[in-house]
Amino acid sequence: MGYIDRAKKNGAKVLIGGEQLKGGLFDKGYYIAPTIIENVTPEIEIVRDEVFGPVLVIFKTRSYDEAIKIHNTSPYALSASLFTKDVNKAFSFFDDVEAGVCYINAPTYGSEPHMPFGGLKNSGLGYREAGWAAIEAFSEVRTLYVDYSAKIQTVQEVKE
Repeated sequence: MGYIDRAKKNGAKVLIGGEQLKGGLFDKGYYIAPTIIENVTPEIEIVRDEVFGPVLVIFKTRSYDEAIKIHNTSPYALSASLFTKDVNKAFSFFDDVEAGVCYINAPTYGSEPHMPFGGLKNSGLGYREAGWAAIEAFSEVRTLYVDYSAKIQTVQEVKE
């Protein structure tokens, strides 16, 4: 709630939500209504921090390049999504945006278990958490060399 209150003091406008949910099961924890906020700038706290709650901030931009610039100023870079019918823009997005996982025409809800998942910058744990990359991240590589070219002698043969 503090993030939302401070955002409003900085000129942000709450379009929906923004209040604590009360009554019934909601009284047994800390819940807020799903919240959408607009009229924000990249510098304010609710944009710069990872807010673990149902809070979405909306930026209105005049161009693709302006949107990428705003996105890339974030200290976090877990995932990013672009909805477009322009296949060229879709592939440019993958090159232009700073994110560990990119989605085209899909929400940023997670990854497929067989695909590497993880972020850049201050997001994630520094390694990929799924797919073939997880095997590398969670395994310790050991090496064993065996020379089968020579005849192996027993202790008895050596003594004789």
